[in-house]
Amino acid sequence: SIPDGVLTKYSHDFGYAWLAALVEAPVTGHPIMGVSDHGFVAQLPRGPHRSRYYLQCAFSDGPADWPDTRIWDEIRLRLCDNTIENAVVHDKDFVPMRSVVYAPMQYRNLFLVGDAAHLLPPTGAKGMNLALYDVDVLAQALVRAARDRDRAALDAYSSTVLPHIWKYQEFSAWMTDTMHDAGDPTQNGTFRQMAARARLDNLFDSPTAARLHSEYQRGLN
Repeated sequence: SIPDGVLTKYSHDFGYAWLAALVEAPVTGHPIMGVSDHGFVAQLPRGPHRSRYYLQCAFSDGPADWPDTRIWDEIRLRLCDNTIENAVVHDKDFVPMRSVVYAPMQYRNLFLVGDAAHLLPPTGAKGMNLALYDVDVLAQALVRAARDRDRAALDAYSSTVLPHIWKYQEFSAWMTDTMHDAGDPTQNGTFRQMAARARLDNLFDSPTAARLHSEYQRGLN
């Protein structure tokens, strides 16, 4: 185990959560994200006849606050589409929007990877990417230590991966703030709402901004 005082925890709660609902509903063939005054919504296909909807909700909300009828009412409202019909909701889960990083990511011969070392809000969809990055760097360092009797890369594991992790923490925080602040202003006010909408407009108006966003979204950085 790692003794107390070795790790520093860096964390941030965004102040809201997502309701994740798996529903029996036709899919569009591509993900949809909606930003509205009523809150964020996303639809991600999960096979030919099921979708996973994500709806911004209060941090303290639970299943009792979201009966099936409310889920569908909010989906129609946030997507501005009254033609969407109610369907079976298979399950509901609540995902707090939260970021966490522990540093350093190693203590002697104990190494932290993935969720043991860092958590990201799902907005940027980078949790799995970072976990695989950790494992790849650590695996190469372990091979070098075992094959060549060279621990340099192993001893530098934490300092190697943390800069990359912080870049994607920043990207995920940017995505989370932008997609939620641009919608419902009750959380952070109308100034943040208008600033976030300007950032979204910039992705369409500036090829440079769009290219940088695309690089982070695809994991090229």
